[in-house]
Amino acid sequence: MRCARAGSGCRTTDRTSSPVTETTLQAAIAAEATALERELAEIDMLIAQARTEATRHEQHRTQAQTKLSAASSEAPAEWRTSRPRSPRWRGALRS
Repeated sequence: MRCARAGSGCRTTDRTSSPVTETTLQAAIAAEATALERELAEIDMLIAQARTEATRHEQHRTQAQTKLSAASSEAPAEWRTSRPRSPRWRGALRS
């Protein structure tokens, strides 16, 4: 446990710290608010980055789908079948 030792900085075990005054409390709250603002700004930046990344991935997926459909429509009819007709092709596909 963090508070079990003297010198850990815990108010429960370290009674040598000065009493909390209004000024120190205000400073601590202001520092905490500043830290929270920085964290929120970082979270907003990460959300924007994730949205940008998702848009980019969706564009790549759409492009790949378009290329695949264009290639399959241009392919000869015998290439569009789901399984090969010739026994020699069956062995080539398994290896």
